[in-house]
Amino acid sequence: MEVQDKLAVLFCEAVSSIAEENGLPDTLIDVSSSELSLALSEARKDLMIMLARRVTLTSKSGGPDRFDGLSIGKLAGILVFRLSRYRIVHVNTSGMKSTDVRAMKLSSKLQELAALRFASETILKVRPLVWHPELLYVLSRRHINQEMLGVTFDVIATHCPNLTTASPLDKPPFDKFYRRAS
Repeated sequence: MEVQDKLAVLFCEAVSSIAEENGLPDTLIDVSSSELSLALSEARKDLMIMLARRVTLTSKSGGPDRFDGLSIGKLAGILVFRLSRYRIVHVNTSGMKSTDVRAMKLSSKLQELAALRFASETILKVRPLVWHPELLYVLSRRHINQEMLGVTFDVIATHCPNLTTASPLDKPPFDKFYRRAS
């Protein structure tokens, strides 16, 4: 299975687990495989551009061609940005009770919540903490770019206890593109 396919599965698992934890039936949720594929493909392009830019900048500085890799937060920022901008997750709210206010609110933020959980557990390898509500608000209601997300995720990766989960990005060839927070 290709890395992009594995990442798509992990994102869908994040969607499903958040829905299950909050009592939102899977039958009401539709994940657009084409939009998910487009988002991950665009994230891959962003990664390649960022890598090329880093190598170019180090060689133009007069020093030796040296590349230490991207920070893990930059990688997470790229993925969360793209996963939050495409129309991937659709929830059929007509199948919900109008009195279930929590499920209604969750339905409008499920994609962003899943992107944050996906990045936390799969990329950063940290447990989602209290910072999610603020990031969720910024992702869904304000403008934020990949670079700012990357800086934010670098701070989170540095200050949160690590999980022992495995990710397809830990394996060649991707493991040489980024470095873990120390």
